[in-house]
Amino acid sequence: MTGLRAIFLSMLLLAAPMAARAIHVCTDSQGKSSIQDKPCDAKDAAPQHAPAQAQTITVAHALDAANRLTAAMQARDVTALRRLLGRGFQAHITRKSNDVVTMDASRFAEFTTRALDAAKSYRVTRTCRHDPAGDSTGVIALRCRYSDRLELFQRVVTSQGDEFLRVSVDRGEVKLLEMSEAAAADAMRARVAQR
Repeated sequence: MTGLRAIFLSMLLLAAPMAARAIHVCTDSQGKSSIQDKPCDAKDAAPQHAPAQAQTITVAHALDAANRLTAAMQARDVTALRRLLGRGFQAHITRKSNDVVTMDASRFAEFTTRALDAAKSYRVTRTCRHDPAGDSTGVIALRCRYSDRLELFQRVVTSQGDEFLRVSVDRGEVKLLEMSEAAAADAMRARVAQR
């Protein structure tokens, strides 16, 4: 999902040889990586990746938010990525063992920031369509097909699949509420429906 599987796998690669303390792998503008114990230098968000302004959510706004997310991740613009996540945001990633990991906005942003900062290169494509069955009051749902490639420490991690995005207006800005692999989203909805 959005390369979340690739990013998740890359973070496992990063964590395996490292001590339990916080580490940050940073890549400079020339593509050279370095390991440090403090966060990488913050970059300003590109205006084209920032959340769009709106008072009510429309399908066009939701599709635009998915495009902004894709562009921010492609550009490794983690400042913009953080701004695209709404209050109450949750990401759901299915591990190889089929259990689902859930992350809030803060954990997801930190997780993704570390992977994108460490990556020598990252490429992602995403094609989305409206999924009216997932809509709720003030929320537009999208089903997306993604493909990504992340290069990290002489290794290349690729993934592709289907994902589910939920988008709404949060304090006048169009933001993501949920990002899930489609299978994880469907399984969670089935569990809720059974209750």
